[in-house]
Amino acid sequence: MSNEPQSVDIGIIGIDFDTFNKFWQDGYPALSDAPGELIELNRQTDPFTSRFKQLQMGQPRLSLRSSGNSFYLELEQRALGELEVVMTMEAGASARWMNYIRKEAFPSDRVLKINIEFSELDPRFKFYYSTQAGKALSLVWAGAVNYTYSGSETDKLVLTQYYDSQKKMVINYYAAAPTNPYLQSVELQPSVFAGIVLRCDLKSPGTANITGSNKRASNAPAFEASGSYFCTTYGLYFPENLFGKPPVDFQWIASLMVPYGMAEIDDSSLVRMPGFVAFSYRSISGTAMVEAQPDISSVSLTVSPLMAVLGAGYEKEPLEVSDFNRAALEFVGAQHGAIEKGLDAFYYVPPPSQTPLVIYETSSKTLQAAAQLQTVRERAVFDVIKVTVGGVSALSTFVTLFARQTHYIKCLIVNGQLTLQLWYYDVDQAKDVRVPVGETEWSTLYGGGSVSSAGVFTHGSSAPSTVSVIAGRDLGSSRLLYWAVTVIPIPLYSAAQAVKFFND
Repeated sequence: MSNEPQSVDIGIIGIDFDTFNKFWQDGYPALSDAPGELIELNRQTDPFTSRFKQLQMGQPRLSLRSSGNSFYLELEQRALGELEVVMTMEAGASARWMNYIRKEAFPSDRVLKINIEFSELDPRFKFYYSTQAGKALSLVWAGAVNYTYSGSETDKLVLTQYYDSQKKMVINYYAAAPTNPYLQSVELQPSVFAGIVLRCDLKSPGTANITGSNKRASNAPAFEASGSYFCTTYGLYFPENLFGKPPVDFQWIASLMVPYGMAEIDDSSLVRMPGFVAFSYRSISGTAMVEAQPDISSVSLTVSPLMAVLGAGYEKEPLEVSDFNRAALEFVGAQHGAIEKGLDAFYYVPPPSQTPLVIYETSSKTLQAAAQLQTVRERAVFDVIKVTVGGVSALSTFVTLFARQTHYIKCLIVNGQLTLQLWYYDVDQAKDVRVPVGETEWSTLYGGGSVSSAGVFTHGSSAPSTVSVIAGRDLGSSRLLYWAVTVIPIPLYSAAQAVKFFND
């Protein structure tokens, strides 16, 4: 017999179709450009290159309708844009480094719709919340659903495959978790009542085994009224009910079926009876409150890459502009490379290799030969390219390295801070070796971020760049350039996300 806590019925929540739709229409009068889910779409393009692409979706809007004996729940949301980073493996390295970040905002007409058909006895979906899963409320469904998407067929296929595999969508993010232990993980299992009301049993796995806990704790009826959003909670799990008071988390409970921050308790509706309390919610004027998530701004001009690190003399790199025909390009500050304009695309041409050429030591301690310091006139240069369309401007930055990398950089979280370490593969010891902190020199090649002597990264303001290019040098040799370079994508991504890129 399992010792796992049984699910317990801790209440009933219900809402009629018209009220449900009005809450969601009021919460999102237009499809939201507030960030919702960030969909991970990872792929490896070759043995040395991995691309991590994230599709930023907007906050979804829900609606319910009926047709004959069939019912439909529809989720509708914008695709806001894409974020993509590229991780590259150098010869002789044991880890990848980040050399490319792309950021693109989509036009407002890219809309995904997911239509779930269900019956009164088989809703095929439920609402699920977990404090441990990011304080997010998700809609989870079973079986096949219908998708429509106003963007490209390729993107529709990607979205379809993703949601078919996940069978869920985050619909609310919460700024704080509830206080009641029975609400830390809950699910709402719905049924249709009288063809117009969506009734949900509010269930919790509880905090301990309770005899008969899979049974409803009370014979309390659902508090139902036309045109209302109602709730009944049981005093066995909400002790405040025993004193005739609604749950302490009544405001939090309100957002389990409607947009976060859109409903408040109607004090005049409170019904107090032994063992339970019933009440209804009313609408709060305004639009839904949205907890901040990774952001892609919706702007009329997008330029890609946001940041790229190349080698001197490399092949030209595509410079993608959302409005190619009207775009005007110019260098900001010193110019080192060049821009070529093709028939339908721009290209950045990195500067040529240094003359005279850098000389490499064949007998260095690393698999990749190290450059002789006295032959490296300049380690790196950068070009900032300003793209302007109709008075709106965006920047793209290219950093060019003149000497090959011999080491690699590890990223990890130490005491809540992003910390960098410099490593290399030692050919004599045949293993990876960390460079001691006292022999590591950190510098910023481009961007506003900085690294302390202990390797702790601190991001700067958005100027001159939202991300930074960091170099670490091994001071173990005064004659050879032992070093590694990487892009640090903070604050575009969180420290935890950055670490995940380097370690996945």
